[in-house]
Amino acid sequence: MAFTISSDNAGREEAFLARLGQRIRNLRLRMGITRAQLSDYSEISTRYLAQIETGKGNPSIRRLRQLASAMQVPLSELVSTEQLQDRERSLLLERLGALDPGQLRQVSDFIEHDIDGHLHKQGGFALLGVRGAGKSTLGLTLAEKIDRPFIRLTEETEKDAGMSADEIHALSGQAAYRRVEQRALQRIRQQHEGIILEAGGGIINDPVSFSYLLTHYVTIWLQARPEDHMQRVLAQKDFRPMDGNPEALADLTEMLNEREPYYRQADAIINTSELSEPDCIHQLLQIIRRQRKAMTKE
Repeated sequence: MAFTISSDNAGREEAFLARLGQRIRNLRLRMGITRAQLSDYSEISTRYLAQIETGKGNPSIRRLRQLASAMQVPLSELVSTEQLQDRERSLLLERLGALDPGQLRQVSDFIEHDIDGHLHKQGGFALLGVRGAGKSTLGLTLAEKIDRPFIRLTEETEKDAGMSADEIHALSGQAAYRRVEQRALQRIRQQHEGIILEAGGGIINDPVSFSYLLTHYVTIWLQARPEDHMQRVLAQKDFRPMDGNPEALADLTEMLNEREPYYRQADAIINTSELSEPDCIHQLLQIIRRQRKAMTKE
């Protein structure tokens, strides 16, 4: 007796593979890496990755585990059908899962006694956002105005590793870079207070570092339109965003959409596309004044 797959079942399988492929593509874009880089990290060919991302491939559990490991996410996150409105809960659980027992007790105390936890952020002010948001320009100006150190996390990570970020990724992969970044972030916190910190755009992909940042710093997301991100980076003579990719702007837009729920966890948001540089600095100074005023009331 011959068995056939009904058209309904076949349609559901095709729809699932399409959603799975889009999910993997979105996670890759959230990380800010190319398909070729993911191929290197996962040891899966770029051709097969293209098939998976377009819903034409049917990856095995082994392949999915390779992808999850390469992107440093739980396997369940690859196949998640979670709706956008549920993400904040999942992001919070992800952050809680990265805490040690002592930190979990602090969270419990916070919930019970001090809902206004931002008062205790002594590290300083951390600027979030992808390249072209204005982190360096605004961070340097702000640091000069309030006479505080301006520190770039990427530079400190490279200093600790003794090599560039590209070299770390090429030699040891994404996971190794994140480990060095975690150590650099903790060292900076131990050595400095009240600084202006420029965080790497991809720090949201590491629950440990991102949780540490949100816990110890007043975080500010510098938001901008995708077109402005691209134009500002190109104006700096950095043509890597294009890199022969005619869909670079579309990819950047998707990456920003994927990262937005994470960036929205910041304590404040400033849209650098809608405001002039002096207006952005004015808003940043207001955030600092409010923080200092709140701390004096403790």
